[in-house]
Amino acid sequence: MCIARRTRQLIGAAALLAMASSQAMASEVGSRPLEGLQKVGEATLSVLFWDIYTSRLYSPDGNYPGIQPPLALDIEYLRDISADDLVQQTDKEWQRLGIDHQNVTDWLSMLSDLWPDIREGDRLTLRVEENGNSTFFYNHEAIGHIEDQAFAGHFLSIWLDPACRYPDVRKQLIGAP
Repeated sequence: MCIARRTRQLIGAAALLAMASSQAMASEVGSRPLEGLQKVGEATLSVLFWDIYTSRLYSPDGNYPGIQPPLALDIEYLRDISADDLVQQTDKEWQRLGIDHQNVTDWLSMLSDLWPDIREGDRLTLRVEENGNSTFFYNHEAIGHIEDQAFAGHFLSIWLDPACRYPDVRKQLIGAP
């Protein structure tokens, strides 16, 4: 019983630290996830006859330098999608791309905790700072921070890796002919 109570206390303390970190980052970054960045490209993902989302990639000068911070990926959803489905799809894409980083399980758990269920018209934005740390925004409000420099590159590879699932979307995002 003592161990279970101590475990709950540790989990509660970790949650408070994560919230404090997110709140500190929210005040540091503010509610302007695209500030100081220019649009590189834009693409709408459609599967069969359903529009899923419109994505936009941003960099400091509006050019695609490769997956090098600072960058932002802004996704406006054109249909409702549950947070669980988003996390599962992220996992599937990482598996398909052969991403086998030691922190994948932790990242998926963090995303499960961060991401809300999405309604048509909602936006999720990932902003990657110069130091490689990542902040997620939901409708332009900071919702969480991941301080793992490896995360951003692996996450963005879902859209930006040459072997990504939708190469035409990638081309439009990076401004390729």
